[in-house]
Amino acid sequence: MKHTYSWQSCPICGNPKAYRVRDDTKAERFPVYCKRCKRESLITIAPKSRIMSF
Repeated sequence: MKHTYSWQSCPICGNPKAYRVRDDTKAERFPVYCKRCKRESLITIAPKSRIMSF
C-alpha cells in the first residue's frame, strides 16, 4: 500500500515545510513546533483535508 505525504505550512509564520503529514492522518489538538519561528501551535488534522489551526 502506497501512502502519499504532503508538506504543511506553519500556521503562524507560513514556513512552507514546517511538518510532513500523510494524507490519511487524523489528529485533534496536536502540538506542532516550528523551527523557523520557534513557536508551538495546536492543530487539528482531518483525513485528506487541509490543516485547521486553533
